[in-house]
Amino acid sequence: MIEMATLMTTIIMLGGNGYLGREISRQWLAADSQVRIYTLSRSGKNSLQDERIINIAADVNNLDETLAQLPVQADYVLNLVGAPAKSEEENQQINIIPARATEQIARATGARAIGFVGGLLGPRAFLKTKKELAQQLRASGIRVEVVEPTLLYGAGRSDALARMVPIFKILGLFFRTMKPVRVEEVAAELIEKMTR
Repeated sequence: MIEMATLMTTIIMLGGNGYLGREISRQWLAADSQVRIYTLSRSGKNSLQDERIINIAADVNNLDETLAQLPVQADYVLNLVGAPAKSEEENQQINIIPARATEQIARATGARAIGFVGGLLGPRAFLKTKKELAQQLRASGIRVEVVEPTLLYGAGRSDALARMVPIFKILGLFFRTMKPVRVEEVAAELIEKMTR
């Protein structure tokens, strides 16, 4: 593990180069000039560039190798990884293993809190997995803050789901779990919960 001065806020994000992770990074960088963000992803690439962002190519299946690239101390560890899976093996790889690694990284770095993204929209099995993982993280004894977005939009998103936002807004009038939410709002909510 890398020794770092402790005057700055240190954040480790699993999946931090994704849509929500980039928005969290943007907001945290704007709010805290002393923040240092370690973004873990398989590629180690990030379209958001700032000298305070350290992009690390890592596979959380190899925790020792991942920890060797991280600072000794971190204030917050965020898990922004997850997606519906087509099989139990895929569910392990994209949801369960990253959540367990999040807890282990938080313990190893003495993090004050874990941030976790659950969900309200998606296949039943995915939502069940996310809920169970949030409960397991809470049982760790480390403070855990959870956001549960539905469909995220805004901040330049222009894929097929973003084009469906008007439909989801109408459905959201009748079903809370269908109401789309701006990515900026979810990022701000998670940062506020983490830093209180």
